[in-house]
Amino acid sequence: MDSLLAWLEHLLADPRLLAGGRAALLLLAGLLSARLLGRLAGRLAAKRFASHETLLIRKGIFYSLTLLFGVAALHQLGFDLSVLLGAAGVLSVAVGFASQTSASNLISGLFLLVERPFQVGDLIRVGDTEGEVLSVDLLSVK
Repeated sequence: MDSLLAWLEHLLADPRLLAGGRAALLLLAGLLSARLLGRLAGRLAAKRFASHETLLIRKGIFYSLTLLFGVAALHQLGFDLSVLLGAAGVLSVAVGFASQTSASNLISGLFLLVERPFQVGDLIRVGDTEGEVLSVDLLSVK
């Protein structure tokens, strides 16, 4: 019995285990707070914005907080985040060159969401083609 207690004391004094526990708690707290704050922001935004804008706000807050707490958990585990930031910079330049058309469509979608030239259900005409607006998303209008 004494050897079991000594082993548990030794195990609990291990700094790697403590760092792992803190990282796990950070991830758990981050996911819970991201979910709660995302829902709260969704409820508040639903009073003021359309449903697709509310969804974008809710998801944006959820993923931002999850990323923030994930980075904090990696820092607790001892990862050097400066290397990660450098790799993210290089990757973002490569992705930027590869996705110029998509980025252009994304910016156009943002302008459509902000300016609201038409709403879901409106009838529009482009040249000889007429249609009803079914949804307005970041990358497309259906």
